[in-house]
Amino acid sequence: QDIEGNTAMHVVLLTGQNDFINVLAKKGATSCMIENKVGESAVLVARRLMKGGLEATLNKIHADFKKKKKREKERARQEARREKEMSEASVKDKKDVDVKTKDG
Repeated sequence: QDIEGNTAMHVVLLTGQNDFINVLAKKGATSCMIENKVGESAVLVARRLMKGGLEATLNKIHADFKKKKKREKERARQEARREKEMSEASVKDKKDVDVKTKDG
């Protein structure tokens, strides 16, 4: 069965590290998140963890996740700012047209 995209429990089973699921839960990570943030499948992550890089890997995943969330928030803020500016510009243009129409 294909392991990629499954939950963190599969990584636990692959690595045999019982505390892994608890650490993942505390960090808010799943193997899907590992795959997305680190760019590797759960199988590759499990292999790396078996080499003893558990804490470093989780810290990197957590840091990457926080950075991505921060970037997403900033992008959303910029998008909202752009939409507001466009909306205000549109209202201003409409008022200019109304003034010209009344004068004409």
